[in-house]
Amino acid sequence: MEAKLLNLWSWYNYHSARQQLVVCMPHAIHEIFIHIIELKIMTQLEAILAHGNILELFTGQIFPSGSTSLTWKSEELKKIIKHNPDASYIHKAAAYPGVIIEVSYSQKRKDLSKLASDYILESETSVQLVI
Repeated sequence: MEAKLLNLWSWYNYHSARQQLVVCMPHAIHEIFIHIIELKIMTQLEAILAHGNILELFTGQIFPSGSTSLTWKSEELKKIIKHNPDASYIHKAAAYPGVIIEVSYSQKRKDLSKLASDYILESETSVQLVI
């Protein structure tokens, strides 16, 4: 029983700005979909690299950073803000991922818009695209 409880707590996001704990229960469909999206993105990046054009210099330094925890200090809210995206991509020279991917079926559509805004604004535009 204890192992199951620990497993449950390994899948959560705390939205400190809203003081809200969201427990995530990854379903196989959710995880498979994320994996497919990641494969498609990597295939496109590899195709750009194969053409040997100027984008190669930039594209060759983009790496998947998975669901790495992202943390920002909010001066306005006087707190630390933490997010765990479903997937992300970071450039070698960047401090934070520039692209975030969130996959959701049960969240309300407006919640996802707010989450996208949070990523972009809280990162002071280090995050430039949320899908």
